[in-house]
Amino acid sequence: MMSIFLIISIMLFSLFRNVTILSFMNSFLMIVLIYKVFYSYRTFFEHNSYVAKSLNLIGRRTMAIYFLHYFFLNGIMEMNSSEFTELLRNNWLIQIIVGLFFTMLLTTASILLEKILQSFPAIYKLVLGPIKK
Repeated sequence: MMSIFLIISIMLFSLFRNVTILSFMNSFLMIVLIYKVFYSYRTFFEHNSYVAKSLNLIGRRTMAIYFLHYFFLNGIMEMNSSEFTELLRNNWLIQIIVGLFFTMLLTTASILLEKILQSFPAIYKLVLGPIKK
């Protein structure tokens, strides 16, 4: 079933990129696919492995990461250099490596900023809502 969703999604993406309703269907299929993958491997997330603990931490901190990464991303976009952009444009391997690096960096920075904000309950509540135990 997952492979059928994946094949249909890839076909829709490659054939009809600019058609709005098909783009919506493709997005929906990808969400279903991601949900199905995580649901199928749900027992993995109950283990005490480093990867499972890390993914659970990120899952519990999703809203903080989503909200706070904007401020870091905005700062990174200001450091845009044309040589670096040109290097990324022509090399897919460097794009993947740099993308993964910045993803890990922004996620870690957002979680650390959330921990710092927890030291100031009034500001934390204003920014992210009540502190979760």
